[in-house]
Amino acid sequence: FSPSPWPGLPLPRDASGELVSALDANRVVVLSPSQACKGGSDGTSTCGACLLQQPSQQVSRAFTFIGNATVELSLPLTGNGGLISTAFAMKTKFGNDIVAAIFVSDFDCFAAYEQWVDVAVAAGAKAMILILQPGQQAGTIYGTAEIGEGKAPDAKESIPSFTVTNACGIRALLNAESIHVDIPAIGADGEVISGANAAAAGYTSVSTDSLEDTVLTVIEGPSSLCGGASKCLAGQARWNPKTYPAVHARMIAVQTIKACHSSLTCLACDAAASKPNSNGTLDKYTDFDGSPLTAESLKGAIVFMTERQMACLKPYTNALRDAQEAGALGLIIGNNANNTVTMAQSAVPFEIKIPAFNLADGVGEGFSQALKANKVVSIRLPRIESGVALTDGVFSVND
Repeated sequence: FSPSPWPGLPLPRDASGELVSALDANRVVVLSPSQACKGGSDGTSTCGACLLQQPSQQVSRAFTFIGNATVELSLPLTGNGGLISTAFAMKTKFGNDIVAAIFVSDFDCFAAYEQWVDVAVAAGAKAMILILQPGQQAGTIYGTAEIGEGKAPDAKESIPSFTVTNACGIRALLNAESIHVDIPAIGADGEVISGANAAAAGYTSVSTDSLEDTVLTVIEGPSSLCGGASKCLAGQARWNPKTYPAVHARMIAVQTIKACHSSLTCLACDAAASKPNSNGTLDKYTDFDGSPLTAESLKGAIVFMTERQMACLKPYTNALRDAQEAGALGLIIGNNANNTVTMAQSAVPFEIKIPAFNLADGVGEGFSQALKANKVVSIRLPRIESGVALTDGVFSVND
């Protein structure tokens, strides 16, 4: 029931394509229930009083975080109130193109997804994120847009809706300095766009089709690497740069702090900064022996990480961004499974300048053990042309 087609809400960028540093758009704003709806949800009263309210009356408070401070607006507005003045007040308080975030558990009286949409529309939101109950998996939500006088049964809502897990919603909100989201475009068929239409809407889009494995060449390292061969099969990434030279560099082992290893402790992982602290070290990453790691040590290197330590870094472009900002030349991921995959993501909200590849578990474990033993390992990444790595060898090193 989301509108289709819909142009999306890409994060604002400057003329060079970089994200605008002082964002005042696409801000996530949480909507809290009215007293009547809260009472119906927590059992202190029945849902009747909540359901008799208009959508604009079913919200008592809108809040978000700006500069580490909570900024809120009490609703419904008194006086003339109404949709137009509410939307104007929300824009004045929170910026352009707000995205409403609603916890399902806060509005337990609602029986249809469209009721949450109506609340978001009444608050002047341009899109809605529905934060599901604990244990629920994010998925497609179905329903028929509200059927009233003058509406056809297949009518679409005026704003799109998306779902996220409870853990994801809380991770985004807890201790946030500010929250802005990049909302993808929707095609005429109702599916999120990952092709030309998304690119036209301002998104960095990638194909999700599989790519053939490529080859990483071991230049220096134990003879046991790659099963005793000098070349390893590696999975490619659909988000890799369009062009990239063949690169020969030393491999550096990087691991995340323990909190990033499990989805149960991602809040603590998120709290650790990805950028260097005042000492120049990275709070979220360490050497394989747990020693502090400096961003400077990654400059000009190829970063190696294992998937089992990246539970809180999904999608893995998060790790790629951090490696790129530290000056690394590439990222290699050792998979959990004993196979390679084509890594893909429907939209990447930053410019990717270095490539990423992945190795099957057994192959990746060989690199992991060698690096843990402080062996010097250097590899050559293949040249990339038209977004695809050349699989028949490279022409020259560091070209």
